[in-house]
Amino acid sequence: MILLALAASVLGAQGTTARAPPKSIYEERPLKLPQIDLETKCPVSVGRNDIVSSAHQYIFGAGGYFFGAGPVYFALSWRPVDRAAGQFELLDRMPRVANGYRLKTPWIVHPGYEGEALVRGARIGVAVADQILFRDWGPALVLHSRDPSRSLEWERRVGAMWGFWPTSMILPGPGCYAIQIDTESKSDIVVFEATVHAAD
Repeated sequence: MILLALAASVLGAQGTTARAPPKSIYEERPLKLPQIDLETKCPVSVGRNDIVSSAHQYIFGAGGYFFGAGPVYFALSWRPVDRAAGQFELLDRMPRVANGYRLKTPWIVHPGYEGEALVRGARIGVAVADQILFRDWGPALVLHSRDPSRSLEWERRVGAMWGFWPTSMILPGPGCYAIQIDTESKSDIVVFEATVHAAD
């Protein structure tokens, strides 16, 4: 509760309209992100490129590397396309907002899953954990199994009914980050690292 109030006050001070965080049936689940020492190498997750095929052209990044154990996955779109590890550089050309770097993040939900997902995350390995901000710049993202803007007729035409959510996340800066994805049966953790180019 204190963290949510702090996030709202910071957003307000920076001239961004803070909205109430989305509600989820999993919001009472504790956030259990991995803890690492300041000097520990970031234990990045490894993505898979066989989760959703490139035939699903309506999904940005289909056929590329997605992260997570399912039924909900996400892509690190700014990561080199041939890199399976969750590591990438923060570049000058990336969109900037007052809170940090705004980075495109496609999420997909397996056709067989009919529930919702709660997504939260933060920087780890630091004294004070900065939260990752999501859509509407809140500290949580709630996804449902289907995109309500798409009809069943449209989904039958394109194939298996993967849920697809093209969103963004805001990272405050370089560091090791962990995301917790809560679904009906489990909590899944994905770890990735954002770095900056070392000066020559």
